[in-house]
Amino acid sequence: MAQTALKSCQARSEDLSTPCTKTFRGEGLFCHQHGREYAVATAKYKSLSETTKQLELAPLSRRDIHALDRRGLSFSISATERYLLALTAEFAARKRHHQQFFGKVDTGHGKWLALLKKKYNAASSQLDALNAHKRTLTGGWHTVKESGLVGFSDPDWNWNTMSEDRAAPNLAIMISCLVMLGLILWAMPSQIRSMLWSYLRNIPTLVPPVVRTLLSIAASVVRFLWAFLVLFCILLWNTVSLSFHVFLNFTRLGL
Repeated sequence: MAQTALKSCQARSEDLSTPCTKTFRGEGLFCHQHGREYAVATAKYKSLSETTKQLELAPLSRRDIHALDRRGLSFSISATERYLLALTAEFAARKRHHQQFFGKVDTGHGKWLALLKKKYNAASSQLDALNAHKRTLTGGWHTVKESGLVGFSDPDWNWNTMSEDRAAPNLAIMISCLVMLGLILWAMPSQIRSMLWSYLRNIPTLVPPVVRTLLSIAASVVRFLWAFLVLFCILLWNTVSLSFHVFLNFTRLGL
């Protein structure tokens, strides 16, 4: 029985430009190595194609998008983003498959790639419309948290609606802490204060120059704020004392 003639492998290497130099006997178009790679690549793009079909979305009209609430809008945006990722992955896998094993994209596969591109453009336009509606609902500031490509949660948190009621309590707490720190430092023995100051002055020598400069600026700001706080407390104390004495005088006069 005569042996079949040697055939050249039709595949290309990973760079998609260098032809394979191996020869083989038997059926098919590829050598043993590229035959296995062909099977794997084919299974890969078919699996991605199945995923794309599962994630495919029905088109939404402008009226449908405007009727969505924030939760529905967040879900639609997440679903559209996943669909776009699936389309991108399938398009890249199919194109690479055809280029590596056939050198070019034939007419049939070219029509399929054109269809994927058309679906991608439509989904991308829909995503733009969804994001535009999101900006309308949230005033341009919105925080979302997406976990991978499956989980999506919307904490429903908006910078514009953040309450400002905490500003005054936070300021009072900060002033109280600074006053307490000043009292602690004032109550310390002079030797301990000198040691602490000496230690703090040596810290900048252990850090890089840039950080040292930033620390120096921060220290200047802290000193300015501390002086301002002390002056404010003195003025406040004098005002309270004066008001108290005036009150006593008016009381004694029976006014």
